Amino acid sequence: MYTVYLESDQARYWLNATGVAVNVTQDLDAWACVDKKIVMIEVLNFDPATHNIVSFVTNQAELVLLFMPEFVTDSWCREFDHPNVVMFLGGDLNWQPRYARINRCFYLLWSTCDFYQTKPELLSISSTTKTHFFDVLLGRRKHHRDYLYNNIDQEKHIVAYFPTEHDQDITQYSSEQFWWPTDVLPVPNDPVNFTVQEVIVDGTIVSLSQILPRDIYQRTWYSVVAETETSNNWSFFTEKIVKPILAKRLFLVCSGQYYLRNLQKLGFRTFDGIIDEGYDVEPDLTKRMDLLLEQMRLLCTQDPVKIQQQIAPIVEHNFSVMTRADWQKQMIDEISCYITDLS
Repeated sequence: MYTVYLESDQARYWLNATGVAVNVTQDLDAWACVDKKIVMIEVLNFDPATHNIVSFVTNQAELVLLFMPEFVTDSWCREFDHPNVVMFLGGDLNWQPRYARINRCFYLLWSTCDFYQTKPELLSISSTTKTHFFDVLLGRRKHHRDYLYNNIDQEKHIVAYFPTEHDQDITQYSSEQFWWPTDVLPVPNDPVNFTVQEVIVDGTIVSLSQILPRDIYQRTWYSVVAETETSNNWSFFTEKIVKPILAKRLFLVCSGQYYLRNLQKLGFRTFDGIIDEGYDVEPDLTKRMDLLLEQMRLLCTQDPVKIQQQIAPIVEHNFSVMTRADWQKQMIDEISCYITDLS
């Protein structure tokens, strides 16, 4: 029987869900002494300590399962590109590893959807008269978000942007910086220093960043998603793209090259033909953002009611894909197959 080394409760949950008979240990030294070895590591931080563990177990185990739901670098994908390594990523690579096998770990997608499956009433967006075209909720300061902020007509769009790239108490931000979702969550007395910080909505735990900005969606027609990463080497899918899909909205995405193409590979549809999505294939980030801004300006010249009619089949399709996909079960089934294939 194989012995699996793991560290996190989440990895243990996924392993237990497979139903595969294995020994489990959290003692790395004891694990190193057995003959038939597997490792499951949930990479929460790309830090030196975790790197050292991954380096060690890669040279020891017959099978290394690495889970990277926070897919903020592909450097480890290159470094640990070995035949015994399987990587479960929170996105898609735009290059092909030579040896390692690639699967998906869409934790931010399924956890957001799971919350709204328990609270479907929170997906309801009232028909309040629209006052602006786009919502551009930028979050923490980054170069690509600076560029958007400085080049967007803020009279036509609702734009919110954190005052700093550092984490600060979000409850103290102004409406120009962050719109607190007061319709579902009163502002707490304790500080909230991260958008991923857990809060409680009607007794259910969810990250603040996963709550739909319904107040803003009621006032705007479309969304600009300023994703976490802009690398052309990979796409990282976060709760930022889930929210407009659940709210059945047209969206433009400021991210790396081929983000939309990779989204389409998951079964989603985007809006080419209604707008020009050529920005997705542009390799230069500044040019890509300029092309995106051009599409924003073009949409502002068109009748939004007619646009809503055109996008209706697309947004309904995307909502169905997002809410019906069971990415966690698919991942658990894949884990099971990789382990049983060793027998």
